[in-house]
Amino acid sequence: MSRKPRKESRTKIYHLVNRGLEKRPIFGENRERSRMINIIRKYYKEYQINFYAYCIMPNHFHLLVQGELEVLALFMAVISARYALYYNYKHQRSGYVFQDRYRSQCVEDESYFWNCVRYIHLNPLKAGLASDLVSYPYGSMKEYCTIYAEEDQILCAESYAKIKEEFETGQNFMEFHGKRCRDIFIDEKADEFEQKIEVAMMLLEDYAAQKEIPLQEALDYAELRKSYEQEMKTLLKISKGEAEKIQDVIKGRLQ
Repeated sequence: MSRKPRKESRTKIYHLVNRGLEKRPIFGENRERSRMINIIRKYYKEYQINFYAYCIMPNHFHLLVQGELEVLALFMAVISARYALYYNYKHQRSGYVFQDRYRSQCVEDESYFWNCVRYIHLNPLKAGLASDLVSYPYGSMKEYCTIYAEEDQILCAESYAKIKEEFETGQNFMEFHGKRCRDIFIDEKADEFEQKIEVAMMLLEDYAAQKEIPLQEALDYAELRKSYEQEMKTLLKISKGEAEKIQDVIKGRLQ
């Protein structure tokens, strides 16, 4: 079966994700995450890729970048191959390191762009890998908040300019990371499901507020539950079965 062609972003900005084969922790050690960052640093200028955000997690990585679709494919192939050579040599193994081809998501409006930046930066916090936004050394938040030598920077000059245009102060940028949104971003399946639960919870909070009832009671009313489920399916573009599964999780958490 042939692969579906990638959708092209009109802004040429994409959220890219690639993960280890069988969800293995291919970046399980700090030096492995550092090596991946160094490989990215070595090749991004050669391929003229603009970086707006990035994060290396234990078994996958996120990039928010701008570039021609064909060039991005070459860039991803090179950095993945270079890392695979290093990883296989280090662990005395052979074969694939990354699972299938990388995933891509078009980023075509300003709100979605900033929410994606935030989502990428929050990954280490949600995974318990960092105690705060700035302390994780394998992501772009630290680069945004620390003075880097020019040769060590991965983020493009435009990324800093965009932040100054969007946020009055660095504190405003930090506070933005504490807000919630209703966008869904590509990630591990479990993480995507958790995102859907969060959005569904926000929607339920709206229903409870409109009806002026406690959140814990919002799913007790058949008519409200029916309307809520339909809106959830439309908003999240999910099946009735997945909507019911999400409701069951929410019920459990509200007990």
